[in-house]
Amino acid sequence: MALLTKKGTFVAETGTGNKAYTGVGFQPKALLLFCTAQTAFGSFSAHQVLAIGFSDGTTEYSCTTFSLDAAATSDAHRRHASKILTCFDTAGVLNFEASLVSFDADGFTLNYTDAASSAWQIHYFAIGGDSLTNAKVALFQNATVIGYQAITGTGFFPDCLLFIGAMNSNQSPSPAPPSTATNAGFLQMGFAARGAPSQGGVTTFTEDAAATSDTANSTAASYALQGIYNKSGSPAGEGQAYVASWDVDGFTLHWSAGTLVASYIGYLALKGGDYEVLLDFSPLATGTQALDSVGFQPTGCLMLAGGVGNAVEADGRFCLGAASAAGIEGFIAGCDNDAAADMQADMLTKNDKVIGHVNPGTPTLLTAADVASFDADSLTLNWTTVDASYAWPFMALVMGPPPTTTDRRRMLAQVI
Repeated sequence: MALLTKKGTFVAETGTGNKAYTGVGFQPKALLLFCTAQTAFGSFSAHQVLAIGFSDGTTEYSCTTFSLDAAATSDAHRRHASKILTCFDTAGVLNFEASLVSFDADGFTLNYTDAASSAWQIHYFAIGGDSLTNAKVALFQNATVIGYQAITGTGFFPDCLLFIGAMNSNQSPSPAPPSTATNAGFLQMGFAARGAPSQGGVTTFTEDAAATSDTANSTAASYALQGIYNKSGSPAGEGQAYVASWDVDGFTLHWSAGTLVASYIGYLALKGGDYEVLLDFSPLATGTQALDSVGFQPTGCLMLAGGVGNAVEADGRFCLGAASAAGIEGFIAGCDNDAAADMQADMLTKNDKVIGHVNPGTPTLLTAADVASFDADSLTLNWTTVDASYAWPFMALVMGPPPTTTDRRRMLAQVI
């Protein structure tokens, strides 16, 4: 039994129609795409554009968010679509959209319904192998009251969940995809694994039409979902949710404190393989860091980072990365400064690091790490850039094949 992953990159097409991408090494069963509006890796660029999408081969969902740099009055908005990727350009205009045509023997084929204006660099993370028996992408609206919300219709008992959303609003229920909302830039992503003790997510927010920049983020160490909304210039929580139970036809969320407004959230559910969400902190000195044991040999990982803690805080910060082997990795990041007279929004895409923490204003990469190795029961990071004054939190969704030996804790967790 094997759970296969492949991290790679490709360039967005500047024409419409189908485009086949090869070199994955297997036929995917689930695919995650993510990008900024940049044509080159390695350096910050003005404006913040972040785009994330996923597909199960049949259904797809994606979000994109935008913040304009150097604007006297903030210009921030977001979009979601039933596409594997939808992306703004550096002027905040819808630039391109792509749909999945097929999962192929050695890759995948996309159809560009709207052509890219430039050769944007796009990251992909493909998941497959005979261990992965089911994958499902679907969309739901969050509950509007505190309490439990059952999400059904997956058709199987999930082992892992990835969430993305961009349509949070404190004004009214958000419209169904495809739609663009102009009152704020908002993006969230979260991880949860069945049988694992942890889950978490990162959210970033930028208010639109503000004379002084009003931005925020939240790194939720125990909630897979958290919204941020703005009222009277004070970002606050828009409800938090953790996965309370894993069910035969889906999962149940528990929503806690916050002003809940119906917003769309997309999820990718996976069945088969082994998964764990690890929560850790960047070291204060460069060098290697062995993460906690997960009890299996990883074959891939996704990573998230934002700000300093489990609360809504000033400054927009977001980073999503992936790796399928040591040195086969990449991430996207965005940041925008809070309380600035003019907007200070920037983005970064890299193909040689798996995670980093970004500092807004004069944009800086405070931390950066690559995957040094996938080990027998976890993974080791190599931190090449660190903040010697602060240990920044991050989370890793580690995945691999199902266990081949009896692990009582995991076996019990799988049936609870």
